[in-house]
Amino acid sequence: MSSDEDYMDDSDYGSGSDGDDEIFEAPAVQAQESTFSVLTPEDCEKLAEHEVQSVTELLCCPPAVGQLLLRHFRWDRDKLTDGATAACPTKNVLARPPACA
Repeated sequence: MSSDEDYMDDSDYGSGSDGDDEIFEAPAVQAQESTFSVLTPEDCEKLAEHEVQSVTELLCCPPAVGQLLLRHFRWDRDKLTDGATAACPTKNVLARPPACA
């Protein structure tokens, strides 16, 4: 085999008029407008404190434990509560004990 035979030129692929071009047509993408707000460091700290307080009240644990749990679950409270209930499926670990009421 010669090196010219190893490579095919464009004529070997055909003219492209067999309908393959229709596959790549897609509807136009609609632009969506989003609004964002810039938080100051103080705003971030207040939001973090609120999340910690919420988790510590929910799980009846010290704030340091709430902070560690939130960091472990990347500040996603839903994942945290799902993880807590999955860890003890036979017990309701999120039930508020009488000492926390």
